[in-house]
Amino acid sequence: MIPADIEIEATSFDQNTIDLGEATATDNGEIISITNNAPEFFGVGSTEVIWSVIDSSGNLSSASQVVSIIDTTVPVITPSNDITLEAISIDENILQAAGIEEWEKIHVLDVTNGTRLETYVVKAPAGSGHICINGAAAHLVHPGDLVILITYEGIATEAMGEHKPTIVHVNARNEVVDISQDLDPIEYVEFGP
Repeated sequence: MIPADIEIEATSFDQNTIDLGEATATDNGEIISITNNAPEFFGVGSTEVIWSVIDSSGNLSSASQVVSIIDTTVPVITPSNDITLEAISIDENILQAAGIEEWEKIHVLDVTNGTRLETYVVKAPAGSGHICINGAAAHLVHPGDLVILITYEGIATEAMGEHKPTIVHVNARNEVVDISQDLDPIEYVEFGP
């Protein structure tokens, strides 16, 4: 007589240990051996275990036991820590107006505190008005600071005289109010002796 079939919840994908129970046999003569072909570990799924018995006359009998390892455990997701981009996120409307591409290198000039930094651009949702410094650079530029954003373009020497920059002005809500290619006159102040 062999143990009953077994169905149990997996504790591993392929390293489950199972107590199969004990098989018993009777015979007119003496039982020499009762063995099985069970693996050391069971994987998810069904495995047929063959039990064999040999008596003193060399007669062999076998029977099978099915071991089913099932997996009904719902997976648990453990997200990694939040990732902070070391970049500036800019309203997509401003990016389009200025011709700035996502991941483009940009200089940020903080007019409020004099800080200058270099980073790259990621898109903020269009119409959001977001101009946000992310990551460590956020220690240098603060909400409400007035900033100038500058990107650069390589221009052949012979085309420099004809080049016109794109200048985008925004209001206090970071909405585009003007796009021009005219540089305003700058008042120069000399310092020194």
